[in-house]
Amino acid sequence: MRKEVWFGLSIMAAVVIMVFVLMPAPSQMTNGHLGLLMLALIVVGIMLGFPTAFTLMGMGVFFGWLAYRSVDPALANRQILDLMVQRAYSVMSNDVLIAIPLFVFMGYLVERAALIDRLFKSLHLATARVPGALAVATIVTCAIFATATGIVGAVVTLMGLLAFPAMLKAGYNTKVAAGAVTAGGCLGILIPPSVLLIVYGAVAGVSVVQLYAGAFGPGIMLAGLYIGYVIVLAKFRPDLMPPLPESDRSVALTPVAKKLSPQGSNALTGLWRAFTRSDAGVPKKTVLGQLVITLVPALFIVALLGVTWRVATAPDVKIDTTGLVEAGAQSTAGTVDEPSELSSAAGREKDSIGLQEPPSEPEKAGTGLQELYIKDDSVNHPTLSYKDRVVSMAATRAVELGFTVFGCASTGNLANSVSSHAARLGLECYVFIPNDLELGKVLGSAVFRPHLIGVRGNYDDVNRLCTQIADKFGWGFANINLRSYYAEGAKTVGFEVAEQLGWRFPQHLVSPVAGGTLLPRILRGFRELVDVGLVDGELPRIHAAQAAGCAPVVRALQQDLEFPEPVKPATIAKSIAIGNPADGFQVVRTVKATGGTGVASSDEEILQAMELLAETEGVFTEPAGGATLAGAIQLVRSGVIGSGESVVVCITGNGYKTAAETIGSRVPPRIEIGRSLEEFETYLRSTTDQAAAMPHV
Repeated sequence: MRKEVWFGLSIMAAVVIMVFVLMPAPSQMTNGHLGLLMLALIVVGIMLGFPTAFTLMGMGVFFGWLAYRSVDPALANRQILDLMVQRAYSVMSNDVLIAIPLFVFMGYLVERAALIDRLFKSLHLATARVPGALAVATIVTCAIFATATGIVGAVVTLMGLLAFPAMLKAGYNTKVAAGAVTAGGCLGILIPPSVLLIVYGAVAGVSVVQLYAGAFGPGIMLAGLYIGYVIVLAKFRPDLMPPLPESDRSVALTPVAKKLSPQGSNALTGLWRAFTRSDAGVPKKTVLGQLVITLVPALFIVALLGVTWRVATAPDVKIDTTGLVEAGAQSTAGTVDEPSELSSAAGREKDSIGLQEPPSEPEKAGTGLQELYIKDDSVNHPTLSYKDRVVSMAATRAVELGFTVFGCASTGNLANSVSSHAARLGLECYVFIPNDLELGKVLGSAVFRPHLIGVRGNYDDVNRLCTQIADKFGWGFANINLRSYYAEGAKTVGFEVAEQLGWRFPQHLVSPVAGGTLLPRILRGFRELVDVGLVDGELPRIHAAQAAGCAPVVRALQQDLEFPEPVKPATIAKSIAIGNPADGFQVVRTVKATGGTGVASSDEEILQAMELLAETEGVFTEPAGGATLAGAIQLVRSGVIGSGESVVVCITGNGYKTAAETIGSRVPPRIEIGRSLEEFETYLRSTTDQAAAMPHV
């Protein structure tokens, strides 16, 4: 047995013996003893060859469960096993993080297929006449391997076994050899695709595509600079990296290559001569195959140049965006200044849930829409907003999982609902809100006596803080670590819309977008109804509505981005003023999949839509609902929604919560009169449109 194996076994044996000698009896072990035992087993596991990440994860779960079990077995299951399942589900439902196992699998295949060994030898031969050839080949190989897998540990370990002995055997300085291996692996993780960038993007809420674009140039530049440094160092200090002997600069030719070598030193011309001659001594089929392989790089370059030329010279496609507003811009469409803009929506409530139906025939002064429905969630129980749906699910699951503290990060409506549900369920409640929230929404939470925390910052700052709190204290946050359950409640909007329309879908649905939970789940609810056979027909086009002062999703749709870029909110519609929506990617994907679009409305248009809805439908909505209706008006005017098509507009919150800060200054003042009938008649005569209504005596 080799001495290295003996050394490794001796270390493991020493660790195991020390554990048995120093550890007390199991009944006397404290959490400190468990920590030392876990550390010892981690060392042994890694030395036996188990992957570091899986060893740490497995040991952490097992010993964490043991530590909690010593206090309360039920607490151990809840804090460790249930939490593990939640986090696993959260990662699996994240379209970005789900790519990580593919990188791990790719690294495994690369290692098992010995591709890195072959690549290193090929680069070694290709750079044989370059000063510091082995170090250059090592850096390039490490960078390529790290780029393909993104796993620094695997790169450094494998190249340490592969390239490090080769460099030492060639007489390279130990420090130079070690530096080439470690630097190559670390530089490679900056070059996309990289697991490091994917994880950082998902955790920090930054677009992975943007990280790729930002890291690609610096990654290539740093790798190039390091290669240049190695070449210059080898040129001036050949004692650190001696030139390779001639025997290491050549490779034995195969029998076929020996027969083809007299045709010329250039592979392409030599193969062509051998193919056109009959005395080459090699079958033409073999020569043709080698010729095609030789031409592959050239064909690839030609194809790439052709595609680049095509893209660069293709005429610009003009897209009519009349009526659509880019984030931060003023609307070019007209404003809604009279109730007749959508007067065809006037009608009666279909039932108590809140979907309102238009009259059988549109009014002449309206836009001509035959079917315009208002899905009114401003009357939900118990706190008058759509959030009561999602919080009901999250709160129920919080109790089932054993959480004793229930909280949220909120722009107002969610805080109201979480506070109410926590009071009803007897849970301690912490709600975190921006410190400039509307007074009505603050009171709507404070009345339930939660711990009401105002954070100096916008919603994105609040959400970031709550993520850290949930992680550190293990509390249940409705829209963070309970978000997967919370989101399921939003599907009920889709269920109810289809049911209230007589088990059919509308042709269009306009939904507000804040954090992005609602819109994608409406579509999921529709699809589930199709799957169980309750509804047939084509799914509706779903449109995203935002305020112009905070429209990351609309901007992403207009610029054809995959992920919304974060923005700083500046709008009166505070309940949808989320500059970095958690489910923004899903919203963009859903809107594109259904053929919908995004539309942003100015604050003035939002206020006018709120007035229009109140005057024509008797529904007082908050600015989020105004943004949705204003967006629908723009879509009608721009022709995206046709006059004969059915439309559902989602209203998600109640206007009484934000009345003072939004529309209070726009309503006409009250008329004050005395107690006599004569004073009222005097007032009535002063209004020309009401004078005719007075009885003639």
